[in-house]
Amino acid sequence: MDTKTREFAAEVEAGVRPHPGRGSNWEHPTYGPVWATGNIGSPEVTVVGVDPEKHPQYAWKVVKRITLPYAGTLFIKTHPNSPWVIVDFPMSPSPQAAASLCAIDKRKLEVTKCWEVPKAQELKARMVHPEFNKGGTEIWVSAWGSKDTPTFIVVYDALTLKGKARITGDWVRTPTGKFNVYNTAYDIY
Repeated sequence: MDTKTREFAAEVEAGVRPHPGRGSNWEHPTYGPVWATGNIGSPEVTVVGVDPEKHPQYAWKVVKRITLPYAGTLFIKTHPNSPWVIVDFPMSPSPQAAASLCAIDKRKLEVTKCWEVPKAQELKARMVHPEFNKGGTEIWVSAWGSKDTPTFIVVYDALTLKGKARITGDWVRTPTGKFNVYNTAYDIY
């Protein structure tokens, strides 16, 4: 919908049950500004062109469907200082998928790396809600588990994707969203 005129602008077909969250936004070298959403019911990320003024040939069209190894995506996040879009799979019925994350190269629009987070399956936790820090140097991801079992929040380097730290303790139970206030206030996602 055009928010100024309140008129219908376009209909874009996403995958099966796209998550109604905010998705991710970034600047692509060919398509210009794009927006992407993960899909709960299909193993894909849908990338849509969103610039009708400078890139009208791609505006409100799917520019790429990126195949993922699993369905069940709830959140996808990025940051201007990171080359990645990080995807979770907490809604997957597969314990391996729910314990995994994938990194999509923002320029190539393809999955570059997927990995299972150590100890997540053991704790029956689902990795959920990747969140970048203000500078885009770290990605924090929650191990969403049972309220009766402590889990963890893992911190990754936003360039290398290597683990930097784990936040643990008896108080870390069912962690989910960890919103960076700056990124949320300034629409950096």
